[in-house]
Amino acid sequence: MGCRKARIVVGVAIAAIATSCTTSGRPVAHRPSQSPTPPLLLGTPSSTPSVSRSVGGSIQPCPKLANEPIPPSRVSSITADGRYVSFDSRMRLEPRDQGGNTDVYVADLSSECVSLVSVAVSGRSGNGKSSDGDLSDDQTRVAFLSDASDLVRHDVNGQTDAFVRDRRRHTTMIASVSESGRQANAGVEEIVISGNGRYVAFTSRATNLTTGLSPRCSSDASPRACANVFVRDLLKEKTELVSVGVAGGGGSGDSGSHIGISSDGRFVSFDSVAPDLVTNDANGVSDVFIRDRMTSRTRVASVSSSGARADGPSWGASLSGDGSLITFWSTARNLATKRGPGITDLPSRVHDRKN
Repeated sequence: MGCRKARIVVGVAIAAIATSCTTSGRPVAHRPSQSPTPPLLLGTPSSTPSVSRSVGGSIQPCPKLANEPIPPSRVSSITADGRYVSFDSRMRLEPRDQGGNTDVYVADLSSECVSLVSVAVSGRSGNGKSSDGDLSDDQTRVAFLSDASDLVRHDVNGQTDAFVRDRRRHTTMIASVSESGRQANAGVEEIVISGNGRYVAFTSRATNLTTGLSPRCSSDASPRACANVFVRDLLKEKTELVSVGVAGGGGSGDSGSHIGISSDGRFVSFDSVAPDLVTNDANGVSDVFIRDRMTSRTRVASVSSSGARADGPSWGASLSGDGSLITFWSTARNLATKRGPGITDLPSRVHDRKN
């Protein structure tokens, strides 16, 4: 089904990020919704709608829901050329949206076209909240989270799942499953798709997606499993644990905040408090890690040029498209001569860029 023609009036926020992406050309794996800065808003909670549709050659305001102010919409991803934007909204922006839930949309800022991403098997919008859309480089695939149970057939786990919508083929697939197709026994918390659209990285406390996962997190006082990072190969239909402990299985602490994945899916970055993802991790704080899926090697990225472990927590990692650079935030005082977010060049260097 084609997308709905619409005029997108997004104001300064989108113009600024589009210009940034256009001039820099996708410098990092794109996850604007999970960056340290506040999420951008598409729309405004006022009586004046920020999205309008083309009717009879003229621009007409979109109807408000029940004569109430239009709620804000949150931008979650944008392509490097600044043309395509994925965002969450409770607004009914096209006829398939039945209303009542937050849905994921993609807007083409060039053709002024908006299309629904969180589409149910029935062809209508899903029966639960959908959010956190992340676009592939060519915008044909969108990974997102959803509570809906009708986006694919036989979704019976009652959890927030990871989905991928193929906008070219008009199909939706579930990504948070094991190799045998078993659905996750816990919800998904974060999601990102590789630039080539083949791999999906996500965070979950599920213990049934791969082997060797404990139902009890040793670093957590509550009786629950650790959060782990997984990657789903959509082509081979295989699911792989990324936050792997040195002894195999998952680490003994939560992993997965601010995940990133390189364009080809080889490298995955994430934050973790687990002390056993690498040997001799004794600093007792959150670190930034990068996993090379080709060599099955995990390295600490939040280290100084000499290899010294950070003396303070590090978080908020963002990975470059080729996987060679990571930006992150840290309160550590021993990573560089200046304090602030650093850029870790994988071979050796850390550069502090915080003002």
